[in-house]
Amino acid sequence: MTAFSMPRPERRSRGITILPLINVVFLLLMFIVLSGVIASPDPFELAPPRASTGEDAVNVDRDSTVHVARSGELQFRNLNDDAAVRGLIARLAGSGELEVLTVRADAGVPAVRIVKLIEMLRTTGIGRIQLQAERRP
Repeated sequence: MTAFSMPRPERRSRGITILPLINVVFLLLMFIVLSGVIASPDPFELAPPRASTGEDAVNVDRDSTVHVARSGELQFRNLNDDAAVRGLIARLAGSGELEVLTVRADAGVPAVRIVKLIEMLRTTGIGRIQLQAERRP
């Protein structure tokens, strides 16, 4: 009796598969995209003032920031009239939606304008007003 044996099929070399590499690169790309900060730009060009001391600002987001341009123009949630800004902030502070307000002003804005703005904002009942500056040693 003779044993019958089938020849083993030759394994074909498929070469290098790059599918796992593509998967890793895609996952890294998704991680970078999702972890990146998506922020809208300031309504106008601002060069913030410098400060050597102070504490870090809290609760800084676009919806709680009053921007003041070098010309003295201000912007808060697409409003640029002092009276309209005051009215909206008073309404938000009264409803409890806005507890901390950040003033982000250009370094070239006269100090008198900032003082008047802060005095006007204090009358709205806002709990805390903070002036944002760039920390420099």
